[in-house]
Amino acid sequence: MVEQSEPPPAQASAEQTRALGWALKDICYGAWASEPQRAIVAADALRALRKAQRAQRQRESFSAEQPALAQAHQRSDDLASSAAEEIAALSEWTAGIAGLTRGQMSDANTCFVRAAEMFRTLGQQHHAAQTQVPRIMALAMLGQHAQAAACAEETQRAFVALGDAGAAAKVSLNLGSLHLRRDDFAPAARHYREAAVLFARAGDRQHSVMADIGLADALTALGDFDEAMRMYARGAMRAATHGFPVLQAMIEESVALLELARGNYRAALAGFERSRRAYEQLQMPQQLAIAEKQLADAYLELHLLPEALALFERALAEFRALDMPDDAAWTLAQQGRALLLAGNYGGATGSLIAAAEAFAASGNRAGEAAVALARAELALLSGSAEDALRLADEAERGFGDAELPERRARAALIRAEALLAAGRFVDARALFAATLEGARELEL
Repeated sequence: MVEQSEPPPAQASAEQTRALGWALKDICYGAWASEPQRAIVAADALRALRKAQRAQRQRESFSAEQPALAQAHQRSDDLASSAAEEIAALSEWTAGIAGLTRGQMSDANTCFVRAAEMFRTLGQQHHAAQTQVPRIMALAMLGQHAQAAACAEETQRAFVALGDAGAAAKVSLNLGSLHLRRDDFAPAARHYREAAVLFARAGDRQHSVMADIGLADALTALGDFDEAMRMYARGAMRAATHGFPVLQAMIEESVALLELARGNYRAALAGFERSRRAYEQLQMPQQLAIAEKQLADAYLELHLLPEALALFERALAEFRALDMPDDAAWTLAQQGRALLLAGNYGGATGSLIAAAEAFAASGNRAGEAAVALARAELALLSGSAEDALRLADEAERGFGDAELPERRARAALIRAEALLAAGRFVDARALFAATLEGARELEL
């Protein structure tokens, strides 16, 4: 039935149908990180089950000519009604998971909200809370960070009250991802570390690996490359051993980002291309768009501008189609830098203004600092050394406040170049020397 989305046998009892619905939900969840398309098939099968059950109940009617059977029939009808409502809630829940897999975040969010309402009506508070765990991810991807945080806090309180430590750990995992997407890396690392410990204790291998990947991503951004690389190596071995191809692709992508930060461009390009091919094979449009944007970032670092601009344009279209405003904003910022280096100052200004507006709307300080740095580069190329100095200083302070040493070093470099252009040679020499020393310490 899972593969062909076939309806259940016509003679199936309410309890058998209910059990089948929960089995399909478990298949959907179990396949999420290993076989995303199978998760979609399971969700489609549950939708077919819901439709078939609704049609069957419409066909059934109580015959007034058999009063002796009325009480028994009423009990049967109550059971069937309860099972139908539960199947409907499960169908919405798995439809949300399928939406996440397809990159349809807005649809997924709507499904999770409906599923929670249905379970609450049935008095199943635990299941209602569980539907909100993946909803945190959907809200974060939509850029609705305040709602995502509120959803996470409310859901975690519900799990604590219900005594479910494992589910509370999943909320910690999603809180880590929420902070990571906002470039708040220190709190992201704290939540991921907490989740990793709880999952390891519970023997939840899949989510334990996911927490390790998230923690390593946060450590990479914070400049702890050696520890991050050790965690990636351990995660890759565990993902391969237990058969989690999605997580393997995520690790390939993350290691490529680390190599890019270190300036190991050959390794970074190879890693991005491997992860891109994996996401394409797994039919994960959201992750594929992210991987293509990151491949464009690598091309930009190598000043392969036509290749970078082509990929930024494609990724930007995908992010807009998939309702991913944060990723679209970062793509605009990088597109602006690429256009700037290509000599298209007007196009660069337009992209940077659009990125700045998006970052300001979401309250992303690291993003605003990135735009200030790009504007400093533009000012430097335009011969406005004082403007470049002011903007680079703004960017350096912003990255410092966000505890992003690699990006802060880049801002310091532009500030030193601005000092040189302004004729302040002694100050420029001192800043170049300090930045060089810091970059060596950070292995940049």
